[in-house]
Amino acid sequence: MIEYTDAMCSWAWGTEPKLRLLHWRFDDQIDSWRYVMGHLVEDEYLPDRDREADAPKLGEYWKVVCDQTGMPRPDPLRRSPAGSRASGLAVKAAEQQGPATAEAVLRRMREATFVHGEPADTVDRVVSACAGVDGLDLAALEAVVGSPEIALAYDGDRDETRTPNDYVLTLEGDRPGIGRARQAKDGRMRFVFPTILVRVGDDELTVPGWMPYEDYERALFAAGAVPSERTRSNPSPEEALARWPSLAGHELSVICGPDATVPSGATTLRWDGGVLHARPGYLPAATA
Repeated sequence: MIEYTDAMCSWAWGTEPKLRLLHWRFDDQIDSWRYVMGHLVEDEYLPDRDREADAPKLGEYWKVVCDQTGMPRPDPLRRSPAGSRASGLAVKAAEQQGPATAEAVLRRMREATFVHGEPADTVDRVVSACAGVDGLDLAALEAVVGSPEIALAYDGDRDETRTPNDYVLTLEGDRPGIGRARQAKDGRMRFVFPTILVRVGDDELTVPGWMPYEDYERALFAAGAVPSERTRSNPSPEEALARWPSLAGHELSVICGPDATVPSGATTLRWDGGVLHARPGYLPAATA
């Protein structure tokens, strides 16, 4: 399983509930889940851009997307992100500590932007945002996040996202969140985010862009997953919070069912852009 994604992508943020439910139901049948970071925001080389002045316009766009996906939005968005690279480097560095840690760091990068309105777009902001991530050796991440090895891994991810397959290159239609390949600022075509690829031998199944949850299940079943009691199950709110340290209000209803109640003992953060339930002691993303 390959997930082409970016921490700054509002559509990828909006797809989190579906992919978390997929994890819950199919993790025992998925050999691996690899994140490929896509370098969506390519503005690192525009240092003089006024990020605070750009924020309202971007915030309005994200409001439209988040209203459609149901996931929280930053309110206020304090500045537009300078680029995706730093957050992507953080995920690549976290992979050295295991897939669960990489998943947790990617989530924290998303929360920095879409919950707290403070994109983690520099190494210092990344390190600050990662403080308190369960299971993360923060000192070890800080030691390698700026290394040539991690930069090479990130650049490899960026290049991989810029080799889209024929399915997305020829995809027809015109709707919000459609997964048709797009042109990056470097002139190359790329996958949109998120795009899921399921590979079995020489076969490749593609679920691109903003898609119904059922399309992900269909791809897995076509790839050989077996229906079971687990694949039809939903976690209880308490099980969901044990699996993931934070749950947006919309995630709770998608993952646990529309009648799900707030997990017992959860801390709830409410703001004009949404709701987030978290484990006691979960430190919200904060950037320097």
